[in-house]
Amino acid sequence: MNYKIFFALFITILFASPVSAATPTLSSYTVSPSNASSGQLVSLSWTAQDAQGASLLVSCVSGVKVKKEDGSIFPCDTKTSISGQSSDSLGFFVVNTSGTLKTVTFTLYPKDSSGADTSIGQSRSVTLSTMPYPISTFSASATTTKSLATTTLTWNAPELDGVNIQIACVEGITVFQDSVGVALPCGQLVFATKQGPNSNVSLLFKNRNIDTASVKITLLPYVSEGAYDLIHSESLVLDVVSDKITPTQLLTFVATPPRIVSDDNMTLLWTTKYTSAVTFKVECVEGLSVYFVTSTTTAPLACGKIGESYSPNSNVLLSFINTGTSQKTAFFTLYPQLPGGGFDGINTMKTSITVLAKGQVIEKTQTLATSLASATTLTGGVKSASPVFIFSKLLRLGTKNTDVTELQKFLSKDKVLYPEGVVSGYFGPATQRAVGRFQVKYGIAKSGEAGYGQTGPKTREKLNGVQ
Repeated sequence: MNYKIFFALFITILFASPVSAATPTLSSYTVSPSNASSGQLVSLSWTAQDAQGASLLVSCVSGVKVKKEDGSIFPCDTKTSISGQSSDSLGFFVVNTSGTLKTVTFTLYPKDSSGADTSIGQSRSVTLSTMPYPISTFSASATTTKSLATTTLTWNAPELDGVNIQIACVEGITVFQDSVGVALPCGQLVFATKQGPNSNVSLLFKNRNIDTASVKITLLPYVSEGAYDLIHSESLVLDVVSDKITPTQLLTFVATPPRIVSDDNMTLLWTTKYTSAVTFKVECVEGLSVYFVTSTTTAPLACGKIGESYSPNSNVLLSFINTGTSQKTAFFTLYPQLPGGGFDGINTMKTSITVLAKGQVIEKTQTLATSLASATTLTGGVKSASPVFIFSKLLRLGTKNTDVTELQKFLSKDKVLYPEGVVSGYFGPATQRAVGRFQVKYGIAKSGEAGYGQTGPKTREKLNGVQ
């Protein structure tokens, strides 16, 4: 009887005692790749024993965002349920806009049979390179601006949390956000707080200098409170026209070559400052006709009267026909445009060209130096020569002549434009790159556009104007 009672009690105790549940464990957990580029997909995969799902904790790292595959932001430093399966995989896009290498830690916690998170997890880390170009676009509504004319800066940086602007200090330049506001600081952050990653701002500039001044504006990516990334910033340059009205300067007015034979061509070149346009007139000479020459047509130039207006630094190709039996001289006068319209008949410059009759021979080769010596000014009646070389030819990859030598001499003065500084007379890849940088600096052409890296009309005009 006692044995029966003991056996009954044993069975009761056995089935009445609770059975302890097994502790969930991770048998495998991988995060790949362990070294990733910004924006790259990082894959997590795991297998757990005695688990009913998993939660994930991602470390918070300044300048780093972890995104789900649908583009939404995954919370950091917060344990978040990601799966109800014991074995599963998941992917995240990890974006680093901090400007430096960053390490992000992914800690996985298996859930027990009741779906509760366990306190013991496994961690895997990913080293992440920074995004090389966090700013997609940064542009200005104009590359040249006048005093108190609105210039709008626009940018797009979708992966950033914000940006700020820095304006380089330039003597005589003041910048405003509105016409009656306080001047914006230079050489430091313009705004006290970060601006939106996809936005714009309108600025106004004043230039108290005599000449046009260039202002560099830099857009800096926001990293964290008070911290911005200068290395991965983007910059642009604005030319601000002077507020002052200055007297026009006629620098050069040259006929090259200064002596030709009838039916030959010559180039008439000029450089000026502080005028928006010029025109010229050729005096009438009996038996001498003048023609404009283009790549497709030839048109007569009326003598004795002012013609159309031209850019302040430019050139035209002319042809002459001398129907006489002896040489004839044509005199040209250059007139600058006045600020209020019309042309200045007092501050002028003259040059001339000698046209030999058919059959006559030019005794010796004329050079640009003798051509420059023929340029005279009527202001004061003093004859003067300019040492400035005038660029009048199309120079491009493969060209070899003295014009290339002069171009290389000019470009080598600016080590940013032409760091190689080689003066050889041969237009090679280094010279092509230097010309391209010159064109970008002055808003003439960009890489991939027609004329980039060669001295077309606009580039020659600017070269002649900035010497």
